[in-house]
Amino acid sequence: MAFLCVILIRLPIVGVFFRAWCTLIHEVSHALAALVLSQEVKHIHLEKDLSGTAFVGGGNKLSNTLIALVGYLGASSIGFAWSLLLIKGKFSYFPFFLFPIGVVSLLFWIRNSFGILWILGQLAVLGGLYFYSQPVLLTLFCGIVTWSLVGEAFYSNWIILKLSYSNPKQAGDSTLLHKFTSIPSLFWGILFFTFGFYLFLSSIGLLFWKWVHLPYLLGTWILG
Repeated sequence: MAFLCVILIRLPIVGVFFRAWCTLIHEVSHALAALVLSQEVKHIHLEKDLSGTAFVGGGNKLSNTLIALVGYLGASSIGFAWSLLLIKGKFSYFPFFLFPIGVVSLLFWIRNSFGILWILGQLAVLGGLYFYSQPVLLTLFCGIVTWSLVGEAFYSNWIILKLSYSNPKQAGDSTLLHKFTSIPSLFWGILFFTFGFYLFLSSIGLLFWKWVHLPYLLGTWILG
């Protein structure tokens, strides 16, 4: 399934349909951090080029730093957590993650046309598979969402690392973190990539943990 996802997520329309979950998780991570830090979440935009923006109001440098920090870290972490659930066969848990994320995002945060249409499409497909009792297709859907998130999170970490080096003033969250902390964008790019690469390897390692135990990967520690 993981290798099938590598092909599917690069197809023009199907790829965007699944890869945008990474953008949503990234932006929702920002939004949740803002709420925890008592800041206002105005809205979220999801774009068809798979970019996204969480518009957050107020805050000081420390809170803004924490909010900017969690986007890439959150997407990589959720990707690993969901891949762990897949390996353990906990497919029935996924609707209880995907539905609330989608519904809450739609009702309170997503305000641009593409984002609204995309999330409605996701909820329609997920709802249809769940309520019409299609466990095989639901399992396939959740698996593709998960491995798409794992792959796209790693890819986005690689892109932010390259931008942090080649164009540090236009490197998204790395640029914001430089603004808030005065620490160079490249440092943040390296941090995001290192963290994301480790969890990407840990997620992939889950596929082979019964045969190959790599002691420093998180998946091996958990599954033992």
